[in-house]
Amino acid sequence: MIFRRGPGRRLHHIDDPAHSTERSGIPSSRGSPPTERSVGPWAGRRLSENVARPYGEVAAFLAEPRNYPQWASGLSAGLEPGSGDPGAEPGEWVADAPEGKAYVLFSPPNEFGVADHRVRFPTGPTLDIPLRVIRNGDGATVTLTLLRQPEVDEARFDADTDWVRRDLAALKALLEQALPER
Repeated sequence: MIFRRGPGRRLHHIDDPAHSTERSGIPSSRGSPPTERSVGPWAGRRLSENVARPYGEVAAFLAEPRNYPQWASGLSAGLEPGSGDPGAEPGEWVADAPEGKAYVLFSPPNEFGVADHRVRFPTGPTLDIPLRVIRNGDGATVTLTLLRQPEVDEARFDADTDWVRRDLAALKALLEQALPER
């Protein structure tokens, strides 16, 4: 239930007819169809790995979409620019994911370590995946926020959490072993 302060500072449920859009001037969501973005907020888990590599190296590695199949198992079957795929929107990459074809839009390289990406399935949900690189002394911390979608039960959310933990561990191992010594 959503409440707001009404006249006299009393709390009123926004569906209270005495406080309709006409009287309050506040638009009501009644009558509007729910949208994917209007549901939530969803439960989330922040999963992190400390990486013994300089922040700039880790951020640069995650800023390059071609690097994701090396550590993100959901994209390990391949990731290509989507310019030749009729289902791809501008800037999207095409992946063969476990759920089928997926379109992935990555945030542009930036100095803040934001490596967010959006995964869109042609016949399913669109998933926003917040991914950050944070300076941590001489190294970096990589944090992915896993948001529990409405249709996902607790067991599946736990399994997805384990999957992300494995992927972040693979990223850590790859970066700490594969990059030249600093």
